[in-house]
Parts: sequence; structure tokens; C-alpha cells
Amino acid sequence: VPQNFNADRVFALDNLEKNAQTMQERIYLHTDRRHYWPGEQILFKAYLSYTNPVLAQDLSKVLHIELIDTTGYVWSHQVFRITDGISAGQLALPDLSETGNFFLRAYTTWSLNYEQAEHILPIQILDHFSKPEASSDEFKVKNVRVFTDKQKYEGQEKVTLNVMITSD
Repeated sequence: VPQNFNADRVFALDNLEKNAQTMQERIYLHTDRRHYWPGEQILFKAYLSYTNPVLAQDLSKVLHIELIDTTGYVWSHQVFRITDGISAGQLALPDLSETGNFFLRAYTTWSLNYEQAEHILPIQILDHFSKPEASSDEFKVKNVRVFTDKQKYEGQEKVTLNVMITSD
């Protein structure tokens, strides 16, 4: 028996019902910003969550990141390693002649079996004379304010958010 043999994992895998639901992995992608200029680097981090954590080390090992325009044309495609359910890196934007709305698409070959929205992230690529537009997923609710209990925080300090809701 190998030194890294895990009997509990073997029994869990043996008793696992293998269907589409139990073998699903989901991707959550975020970037350092939502707007960029041509030639910049997009810093990203992707988290993979698994319906059944026992399968985490057996499912996908690489993450595909694509830069897509609104017509579906793929401008850039790169592959990144997934380690312990996390992938991070940077995607170099080409010096595009086209600017405007683009999408970052993150997927694994396994996640293509499932429909999910978290792996498509809208971004804007601006010419050097433009300002970013307001994002469409902005929080727009009347009579709701969110504020912190302090104006300034130190590193690793707990942040408390207060929500105030008023009515007419």
C-alpha cells in the first residue's frame, strides 16, 4: 500500500453516487478592475467549488481564460494551473484597435458540461481618451445606505458594515 493511501477517501469514492449533480464543479471569477486600457495586464483569481469535495483532487487541473468581444470572437486564450481549487494569474491584453465591452470567460473542460453564469465576467477596454461607464450590475435601490462604523481601518482589522433602510 502506498504511503499516501487514504482509506477514508477510497470508501467515500466507492459509496459516492456518480451522477451529473455530484460531479459538478462551479467557477467563480474576479479581476482587479472592471475596465482596462489596451496593452494592460488583467489580474484575476478564480475559485472552483465542487458539489462533493471528495472529487476536488480528481476533477479539473487547468483553467481556460478567454477574452471575448460582444460578437463572440476570441481575442485571447490562455491556460492556467488549478491548485487546491484556486487558480490565479494575469492575462495580457493585446494592443487592440477595438475598444468597448468585452467578456472574460473562465472554464474547465469538465465545467462545459454544465450551464453557469459565474464564469462570464463583463469588462470594458477603453481607448486612452475615455472614462469608464457605470457598470450595469451597480447597486441601485432608493432609501438604502450602506456605511462602515469607522472611516479608516488598519490591516487585518474587522470591518463592520451598517445598512440603513428608510421608507417614505
